[in-house]
Amino acid sequence: MKLTIGMSCYDDYDGVWFTIQSILMYHSECVDDINFVVIDGNPESSHGKACEQLISKLKNKHGNNGLYVKNVSWPGTASRDYIFQYAKTPYVLVVDSHVQIVPGAIKKLIKYYDKQPDCKNLIHGPLLDGAGNTFATEMSPEWDYNMYGKWLVNPDRLKLNKEYEIEIMGLGLFSCVKSNWLGFNKKFRGFGGEEGYIHKKYRKAGHKSVALPWLKWNHRFTRPRGVPYQNEYIDRVKNYLIGWNELGEDTTEIIDYYSTSNTQPGQEREAINESDLLVLQDKLSQTKLNSVAPDALAEEHRQLRARVIELEMKLMELAFSPESNKVKEMSLSEYTQQTERSTNVLEKPPTDPVKAIEDSFKQKLIQEPQG
Repeated sequence: MKLTIGMSCYDDYDGVWFTIQSILMYHSECVDDINFVVIDGNPESSHGKACEQLISKLKNKHGNNGLYVKNVSWPGTASRDYIFQYAKTPYVLVVDSHVQIVPGAIKKLIKYYDKQPDCKNLIHGPLLDGAGNTFATEMSPEWDYNMYGKWLVNPDRLKLNKEYEIEIMGLGLFSCVKSNWLGFNKKFRGFGGEEGYIHKKYRKAGHKSVALPWLKWNHRFTRPRGVPYQNEYIDRVKNYLIGWNELGEDTTEIIDYYSTSNTQPGQEREAINESDLLVLQDKLSQTKLNSVAPDALAEEHRQLRARVIELEMKLMELAFSPESNKVKEMSLSEYTQQTERSTNVLEKPPTDPVKAIEDSFKQKLIQEPQG
């Protein structure tokens, strides 16, 4: 297989279902080259369990081509970084869990990479609105709707039908060669902060962000039932400060923007005290942002030990309970489902310097009995 299509989600089974089904239905010519990875931030919810069942049934000519990952360690949109860690294909396409891609575009993307398998650029495409019209060809690097990046449509970009360089674009869809992914900062938490940051990171590495005019996609923005995950401005502010400090960027405009109240209709936000932002900036600027302090590592180690002891006690209780001696009858279909599930579900994040405690403890942590 050549391309991993991955998404992070949080209580969005409907979105995951429609995104994957649209790929299977409208891109059937390249399904045998595709592997799916879903990173779920709330795997024990009803949405999470439904997503797990969905992914367990995905197959192509190579066998099961879906991997479901229970994300219990990295809350927020930057957890999309896990997609690259789990991908086993040379190319990766990341989409939000509520995105559709125009027919033919995925096949073209695979061919695009086949012609330049060591492409070092970050790839994007134009965003369509709900009526199929071009909504944005890129973003302009300015603050809008309490975030960095303002949607911009430039029709001239599409007239020549050639790839064009951009400064910033929304991350509802982006792609790159797996080995050339530069990664999100491991300190990011919560919603937002990646747009602009990752594009600056690629430019500082001597690479580009480009858009392919035929890689068109749409995005479900409206949420009639509300957003199920935590979306706090302070998380976003911290992420911007963390990311820009990492890259050596001047953070003055971040502080200026968020220390001023936003009175624009639909964007209303109170100002954050400038002195608080300066204190936060000073603290972050003196911290190694991609490492974990020894005291924090020791505390996490202590918590893991306590958790392992708790789980071992629970296992002992189960082992000596009367119910443990009863044999549960299992139908052939149940056995098949259980076997399929064990081959494509991961319940812990991949090895990462930030979480490098003790492999033996981590292994025990994922064996917590259900019920």
